[in-house]
Amino acid sequence: MMRVHTLTVGMLETNCYILFDSDEKVAACIDPGGNAKAVLDFLKEQGLTLKDIYITHSHFDHMLAAAPLRDATGARVVVHAQEEEGLLSAQDAIYLSIAAEPYRACPPDIRIYGGEKTVLGSTEVFFMHTPGHSPGSVCIRVENLLFSGDTLFEGTCGRWDLKGGNLLNLRASLRMLYNLPDDYIVYPGHGRPTILSVEKASNPAMLDAIGL
Repeated sequence: MMRVHTLTVGMLETNCYILFDSDEKVAACIDPGGNAKAVLDFLKEQGLTLKDIYITHSHFDHMLAAAPLRDATGARVVVHAQEEEGLLSAQDAIYLSIAAEPYRACPPDIRIYGGEKTVLGSTEVFFMHTPGHSPGSVCIRVENLLFSGDTLFEGTCGRWDLKGGNLLNLRASLRMLYNLPDDYIVYPGHGRPTILSVEKASNPAMLDAIGL
Protein backbone atom coordinates (compact mmCIF):
# COMPACT_ATOMS: atom_id res chain seq x y z
CA MET A 1 0.00 0.00 0.00
CA MET A 2 1.30 3.41 -1.00
CA ARG A 3 1.84 6.18 1.52
CA VAL A 4 1.93 9.93 0.88
CA HIS A 5 4.09 12.55 2.56
CA THR A 6 3.28 16.18 1.76
CA LEU A 7 5.69 19.11 1.74
CA THR A 8 4.45 22.66 1.11
CA VAL A 9 7.14 24.42 -0.89
CA GLY A 10 7.91 27.72 -2.60
CA MET A 11 6.35 31.16 -2.79
CA LEU A 12 3.04 29.79 -4.13
CA GLU A 13 2.81 27.11 -1.41
CA THR A 14 2.80 24.21 -3.83
CA ASN A 15 2.09 20.73 -2.57
CA CYS A 16 5.10 18.53 -3.26
CA TYR A 17 4.19 14.90 -2.67
CA ILE A 18 6.47 12.00 -1.87
CA LEU A 19 4.69 8.80 -2.82
CA PHE A 20 6.37 5.76 -1.32
CA ASP A 21 6.19 2.10 -0.43
CA SER A 22 7.70 1.68 3.01
CA ASP A 23 8.11 -2.08 2.50
CA GLU A 24 9.86 -1.94 -0.87
CA LYS A 25 11.66 1.30 0.04
CA VAL A 26 11.02 3.05 -3.27
CA ALA A 27 9.54 6.50 -3.85
CA ALA A 28 8.42 9.00 -6.45
CA CYS A 29 8.33 12.76 -5.97
CA ILE A 30 5.37 14.58 -7.51
CA ASP A 31 5.73 18.28 -8.37
CA PRO A 32 9.02 19.25 -6.68
CA GLY A 33 8.39 22.98 -6.71
CA GLY A 34 11.26 23.83 -4.38
CA ASN A 35 13.26 22.84 -1.31
CA ALA A 36 15.04 19.78 -2.67
CA LYS A 37 16.80 19.44 0.70
CA ALA A 38 13.53 18.73 2.50
CA VAL A 39 12.73 15.99 -0.01
CA LEU A 40 16.19 14.48 0.30
CA ASP A 41 16.05 14.64 4.10
CA PHE A 42 12.77 12.73 4.16
CA LEU A 43 14.09 10.09 1.75
CA LYS A 44 17.13 9.62 3.97
CA GLU A 45 15.05 9.43 7.16
CA GLN A 46 12.85 6.72 5.66
CA GLY A 47 15.63 4.86 3.86
CA LEU A 48 13.92 5.37 0.50
CA THR A 49 15.31 5.27 -3.03
CA LEU A 50 13.83 7.93 -5.32
CA LYS A 51 12.99 6.23 -8.60
CA ASP A 52 10.95 8.88 -10.44
CA ILE A 53 10.04 12.55 -10.44
CA TYR A 54 6.54 13.11 -11.85
CA ILE A 55 5.64 16.64 -12.94
CA THR A 56 1.93 17.33 -13.45
CA HIS A 57 2.77 20.45 -15.47
CA SER A 58 5.86 22.56 -15.93
CA HIS A 59 4.97 25.90 -14.35
CA PHE A 60 7.92 26.96 -12.22
CA ASP A 61 6.21 26.33 -8.90
CA HIS A 62 5.91 22.64 -9.75
CA MET A 63 9.43 21.98 -11.07
CA LEU A 64 12.11 24.22 -9.51
CA ALA A 65 13.62 21.36 -7.47
CA ALA A 66 13.51 18.77 -10.27
CA ALA A 67 17.09 19.32 -11.45
CA PRO A 68 18.77 19.21 -8.01
CA LEU A 69 16.72 16.14 -7.05
CA ARG A 70 17.75 14.32 -10.20
CA ASP A 71 21.38 15.33 -9.68
CA ALA A 72 21.31 13.95 -6.14
CA THR A 73 19.41 10.72 -6.79
CA GLY A 74 19.54 9.81 -10.47
CA ALA A 75 15.73 9.66 -10.54
CA ARG A 76 13.94 9.86 -13.89
CA VAL A 77 12.04 13.06 -14.69
CA VAL A 78 8.65 12.28 -16.27
CA VAL A 79 6.49 14.97 -17.92
CA HIS A 80 3.97 15.27 -20.74
CA ALA A 81 5.62 16.08 -24.07
CA GLN A 82 3.65 19.33 -24.36
CA GLU A 83 5.18 20.52 -21.07
CA GLU A 84 8.81 19.91 -22.04
CA GLU A 85 9.50 23.54 -22.93
CA GLY A 86 8.74 24.59 -19.37
CA LEU A 87 11.56 22.33 -18.20
CA LEU A 88 13.95 23.97 -20.67
CA SER A 89 12.99 27.65 -20.53
CA ALA A 90 12.26 29.94 -17.60
CA GLN A 91 9.93 31.96 -19.82
CA ASP A 92 7.88 28.89 -20.71
CA ALA A 93 7.79 27.88 -17.04
CA ILE A 94 6.29 31.34 -16.29
CA TYR A 95 9.14 31.83 -13.84
CA LEU A 96 8.89 34.82 -11.51
CA SER A 97 12.21 36.49 -10.72
CA ILE A 98 11.06 37.10 -7.15
CA ALA A 99 10.88 33.35 -6.53
CA ALA A 100 13.13 32.24 -3.69
CA GLU A 101 14.94 29.64 -5.80
CA PRO A 102 16.68 30.04 -9.17
CA TYR A 103 15.32 28.44 -12.31
CA ARG A 104 17.34 25.45 -13.50
CA ALA A 105 16.61 23.78 -16.82
CA CYS A 106 15.84 20.08 -16.46
CA PRO A 107 15.42 18.17 -19.73
CA PRO A 108 13.01 15.27 -19.13
CA ASP A 109 14.06 11.65 -19.21
CA ILE A 110 10.62 10.35 -20.18
CA ARG A 111 7.98 12.15 -22.24
CA ILE A 112 4.42 10.91 -21.91
CA TYR A 113 1.25 11.64 -23.88
CA GLY A 114 -1.48 10.31 -21.58
CA GLY A 115 -2.66 6.75 -21.12
CA GLU A 116 0.73 5.37 -20.10
CA LYS A 117 1.44 3.46 -16.94
CA THR A 118 4.57 2.60 -15.01
CA VAL A 119 5.24 0.83 -11.74
CA LEU A 120 6.57 2.08 -8.44
CA GLY A 121 7.75 -0.97 -6.59
CA SER A 122 4.95 -3.41 -7.40
CA THR A 123 2.22 -0.73 -7.68
CA GLU A 124 0.93 0.56 -11.00
CA VAL A 125 0.96 4.30 -11.70
CA PHE A 126 -1.33 5.69 -14.42
CA PHE A 127 -1.01 9.01 -16.24
CA MET A 128 -4.09 10.87 -17.53
CA HIS A 129 -3.74 13.79 -19.95
CA THR A 130 -5.96 16.53 -18.50
CA PRO A 131 -5.28 19.75 -20.45
CA GLY A 132 -6.84 23.09 -19.68
CA HIS A 133 -4.69 24.69 -17.00
CA SER A 134 -1.81 24.06 -19.39
CA PRO A 135 -1.59 22.06 -22.63
CA GLY A 136 0.19 19.06 -21.15
CA SER A 137 -1.25 18.93 -17.65
CA VAL A 138 -1.63 15.41 -16.30
CA CYS A 139 -3.33 13.78 -13.34
CA ILE A 140 -1.70 10.74 -11.77
CA ARG A 141 -3.69 7.76 -10.45
CA VAL A 142 -2.19 5.32 -7.95
CA GLU A 143 -4.47 2.85 -6.14
CA ASN A 144 -7.31 5.10 -4.86
CA LEU A 145 -5.14 8.23 -4.91
CA LEU A 146 -5.49 10.99 -7.52
CA PHE A 147 -2.77 13.63 -7.81
CA SER A 148 -4.59 16.35 -9.70
CA GLY A 149 -1.95 19.05 -10.15
CA ASP A 150 -3.65 22.35 -10.93
CA THR A 151 -6.59 20.75 -12.73
CA LEU A 152 -8.84 20.12 -9.72
CA PHE A 153 -8.83 21.68 -6.25
CA GLU A 154 -11.14 21.45 -3.28
CA GLY A 155 -14.21 23.41 -4.33
CA THR A 156 -12.77 24.81 -7.54
CA CYS A 157 -10.46 24.14 -10.50
CA GLY A 158 -7.25 25.56 -11.91
CA ARG A 159 -7.05 28.83 -13.80
CA TRP A 160 -7.05 28.83 -17.58
CA ASP A 161 -5.89 32.38 -18.32
CA LEU A 162 -2.16 31.64 -18.35
CA LYS A 163 -0.18 30.84 -21.49
CA GLY A 164 -1.57 27.66 -23.06
CA GLY A 165 -4.64 27.58 -20.83
CA ASN A 166 -8.01 26.71 -22.36
CA LEU A 167 -11.37 26.69 -20.61
CA LEU A 168 -13.03 24.24 -23.00
CA ASN A 169 -10.18 21.77 -22.54
CA LEU A 170 -10.32 22.22 -18.77
CA ARG A 171 -14.03 21.46 -18.72
CA ALA A 172 -13.43 18.32 -20.77
CA SER A 173 -10.73 17.27 -18.31
CA LEU A 174 -13.07 17.84 -15.36
CA ARG A 175 -15.67 15.63 -17.06
CA MET A 176 -13.02 12.95 -17.41
CA LEU A 177 -12.28 13.15 -13.68
CA TYR A 178 -16.01 13.13 -12.88
CA ASN A 179 -16.23 9.69 -14.47
CA LEU A 180 -13.65 8.19 -12.10
CA PRO A 181 -14.80 6.18 -9.05
CA ASP A 182 -16.11 8.20 -6.13
CA ASP A 183 -13.61 6.91 -3.59
CA TYR A 184 -10.53 8.62 -4.98
CA ILE A 185 -8.63 10.75 -2.48
CA VAL A 186 -7.65 13.90 -4.38
CA TYR A 187 -4.25 15.43 -3.69
CA PRO A 188 -4.19 18.81 -5.48
CA GLY A 189 -1.27 21.01 -6.44
CA HIS A 190 -2.29 23.60 -3.86
CA GLY A 191 -4.55 23.49 -0.83
CA ARG A 192 -6.08 20.63 1.11
CA PRO A 193 -6.79 17.07 -0.01
CA THR A 194 -10.41 16.21 -0.75
CA ILE A 195 -12.57 13.26 -1.81
CA LEU A 196 -13.73 12.95 -5.40
CA SER A 197 -17.29 12.12 -4.36
CA VAL A 198 -17.45 15.44 -2.49
CA GLU A 199 -16.21 17.35 -5.52
CA LYS A 200 -18.72 15.59 -7.77
CA ALA A 201 -21.52 16.67 -5.47
CA SER A 202 -20.52 20.24 -4.67
CA ASN A 203 -17.64 21.62 -6.77
CA PRO A 204 -19.17 24.38 -8.96
CA ALA A 205 -16.51 24.03 -11.67
CA MET A 206 -17.05 20.27 -11.96
CA LEU A 207 -20.85 20.60 -11.91
CA ASP A 208 -20.67 23.29 -14.59
CA ALA A 209 -18.43 21.06 -16.70
CA ILE A 210 -21.03 18.26 -16.72
CA GLY A 211 -23.90 20.67 -17.32
CA LEU A 212 -25.55 20.72 -13.90
